[in-house]
Amino acid sequence: MRFERDTSWGRGCPRDRGSYWRSRTYRKEQGKMSRDRKAIIALAIALFVACIVITCLAGLVLGGAWRAMAGRLTERSPRLIERGFTEHPPEFPGPRTRPTDVGVGALITEVIEGSPASQAGLKPGDMILAVDGERVGAGADLRDMLSAFRPGDRIELTIRRGASERSVQIKLGQRDDDPHLPYLGVTYRLVPTHTD
Repeated sequence: MRFERDTSWGRGCPRDRGSYWRSRTYRKEQGKMSRDRKAIIALAIALFVACIVITCLAGLVLGGAWRAMAGRLTERSPRLIERGFTEHPPEFPGPRTRPTDVGVGALITEVIEGSPASQAGLKPGDMILAVDGERVGAGADLRDMLSAFRPGDRIELTIRRGASERSVQIKLGQRDDDPHLPYLGVTYRLVPTHTD
């Protein structure tokens, strides 16, 4: 068998046995690389396991600290109750005087032409304060208050136009979709109002 130096690879290889890839030199280098790879994989696994162990220990320490704090609070709470401290802080008493002049009114935003409201002279911007002496918003909406009446009933509305208040008599109509319900013919929204 004849050995010649292969100048293309820079290594001596037996030409008749094959290329560098089948040579003993290549196999030695591959053995070293596989050992290096195995060492890297082993190191990565060891780091992963170490991270898991550290995380578990940190959770154990934090859980123990939390348990110790809860135990101290439970020990102190009977003493606090004996001394007169309650579990809940006292409520804020709020202002001593409450404003009594704030109420709710139904601000008319639209009056339907030909409706009982337009025949009585109501206009957009008027505020309905009471129906038959019962204030709007005192536990009921204007719609709920009107549902207590029947079509054809006469009611007295207390309205505010500008700075003056006045009473208006209105005969309720009937709704087109349900003739048993009363119809006033306004759209409104509830707003806070001040009664002087």
